[in-house]
Amino acid sequence: MRVPCVCSQIQKTSDSKNALDRRALLHLLALFCTGSVSSSLAIARLPAPSRVVAVGDIHGDMQALVDCLELSGLYSSSKSCWMGGDAVLVQLGDILDRGDDEASILDLFRKLKVQAADAGGAVVTMLGNHEVLNALGIMSFVSEAGQTAFGEDRVKAFWPGSPLARELSEWPVFAVIGDTAFCHAGVTLELAKRASEINSQAARWLRGEGTPSLPPVDLMPAPGKKSPIWMRELSNAPGLEPEQDRLGHGQGDGRQRAGDAGD
Repeated sequence: MRVPCVCSQIQKTSDSKNALDRRALLHLLALFCTGSVSSSLAIARLPAPSRVVAVGDIHGDMQALVDCLELSGLYSSSKSCWMGGDAVLVQLGDILDRGDDEASILDLFRKLKVQAADAGGAVVTMLGNHEVLNALGIMSFVSEAGQTAFGEDRVKAFWPGSPLARELSEWPVFAVIGDTAFCHAGVTLELAKRASEINSQAARWLRGEGTPSLPPVDLMPAPGKKSPIWMRELSNAPGLEPEQDRLGHGQGDGRQRAGDAGD
């Protein structure tokens, strides 16, 4: 089971091959910072905090999550409370599947969102491809214990329009916090131009406003198409994808943080 990464710094690079990715990030930042996104996406835009901590795929592993949060100084398991003050925690998607602790992890994030807000901080949970798979009723990656973690019918529990799916509808695909853009897998210039549209389409689908079995195309993998929750370019070896920056940025440019490194 993958232990989620804790990311507090983003490497710098001035390599010209990263120009397209930097343009995408700057465009995305501009959309949010100029108010060009709809008001329904307020959760996806926050001013620069004193500190940002990003945590990648949790996949049902409560102990790994708690270890990350305590290592980061954001949470005390002994006190069961937020310790991060005005810091912002970004969970980059893929809370669901693989491990046995999904329900308790969701409960913890619900509690931390309230506690962090009371302390002047924030907790942002984002959509990953495994959240989308669950909303589609695809339970291939669910553990044996996870089959009944949300009731007798897990498919029904996460189906678009259900209470759990409506909760997921509040999780953005793209978020901007200060000068850093966040998403689960990656962003291109074309995706950045449509960030607000993609966020809105994902939210409407999860709320049940449409055909439940037909998610927005940007949330599904397809040959020759890059999805912000499925693309793998950011986890490939350097030089394999000249369009993509490996989590880098040029001096003074926008920044990106993506969480998914494989599956």
